Amino acid sequence: MTNEQIIGSILEANGVNQYAFLPLSSAVMANERLWNQCSKTMKTCIVMLFPYKTAYEIKDSYVFSAYARTRDYHKRCAEFFEKVIPMLKKALGHEFQGYADHSPIGEKSAAAKCGLGVLGNNSLLINKRYGSYIFIASILTDMELKSDETEPSPCIGCGRCKESCPGGAIGDDSYDYQKCLSYISQKKAKTPEEWNILRKNKIIWGCDICQEVCPMNQTVEPSKDKYFSENVLSDVNEDIIASMPDDVFAEYPFSWRKRDIIIENFKNCSSNID
Repeated sequence: MTNEQIIGSILEANGVNQYAFLPLSSAVMANERLWNQCSKTMKTCIVMLFPYKTAYEIKDSYVFSAYARTRDYHKRCAEFFEKVIPMLKKALGHEFQGYADHSPIGEKSAAAKCGLGVLGNNSLLINKRYGSYIFIASILTDMELKSDETEPSPCIGCGRCKESCPGGAIGDDSYDYQKCLSYISQKKAKTPEEWNILRKNKIIWGCDICQEVCPMNQTVEPSKDKYFSENVLSDVNEDIIASMPDDVFAEYPFSWRKRDIIIENFKNCSSNID
């Protein structure tokens, strides 16, 4: 087996089937401190996707983003790295370091550059198998591996995400995150106008409208990752969030904000929920 095949077999045995290799020199620096720590020794990025949207039926009537209904992917990646990196080191005798979100490289651009997906007008990476319902992580190594680098591709450009975006965040070739209702829903302080648009669209936390209308997301495969399928918030409401034990609350992606933010969103938006 080649080194690439050995790495692939270890990743696949541990639940990752979407991965590719990119020279570190082709990646974009995202964190200068981390980049300076690794760029002198690391040579290749192993870019990986973690699909998070599993097969469940939403029972409530709230707009609560799919990524937030599942457990925090940072912890999934931490568990993955803790198990997989020693296996890689033992099998290949080289150095490996794992990153998720807080990374030396721009993970989205790296994934696009090695063919793991196309870049949507909504700024999301869209994978052929799992659509845009994915998290991106990477492992950097001092090994030189055969590159999967390719020219990044745009999405099909149908314009449905732009037409459907309630906040007008998506342009023909631009994305303004400050107009995105996902961003607005997570703000501590909101203007009356922002509250009105959240109420109108029944948004509590996050917004998946651009993903839901995307043609490239209509026939995607659900994730079979048990980490994401267990303890899914398929039926969420104010009482569930308010009564959730602190240790359970900490398991979900929205826990980076205080519980009061989400409860306030429920109180101000639930009057428009049927």
